[in-house]
Amino acid sequence: MSGDDKRPPTCWVGILVFDGFEPIDVFGFAEAFSIARYLGQGYASPGPYPFCITLIARSVESVRSINGPAVLPDVDMQQALADPPDVLMIPGGGGVWPLLDDKTDPAGVAALKDWVGAMDKKVKLMTSVCAEYDWHRDPQTPIFYPPTAAA
Repeated sequence: MSGDDKRPPTCWVGILVFDGFEPIDVFGFAEAFSIARYLGQGYASPGPYPFCITLIARSVESVRSINGPAVLPDVDMQQALADPPDVLMIPGGGGVWPLLDDKTDPAGVAALKDWVGAMDKKVKLMTSVCAEYDWHRDPQTPIFYPPTAAA
């Protein structure tokens, strides 16, 4: 595609970040989309670009990765729900298990499940990096679980 008028609209990619996220899962995924350009467009060319990456968290406050840097999300989960991205990616990492610990934070886990389920109805594509989903354990609400013995 050579003209701006023939380019598809920019795809908004939202990445959920949470305490203990795996940096490579977030930044590796983001880098693949952030360097993408339309055909005929150089890396240093001004936009528009094919993808826009946004970090999403429970609140717009600093979120620390498992053994690395902290990030400041662009939007909170409610803002993302009101204006959803085209693609939602949920990373893995050691922080997944505390995030899903319903004995420690049952209300937080329930809210996260509700949010992921609501986002699943709004986004065009939901994906993950280094995580798996156990449909047998919970076929209605997309959320990630540790592997089971049957898996």
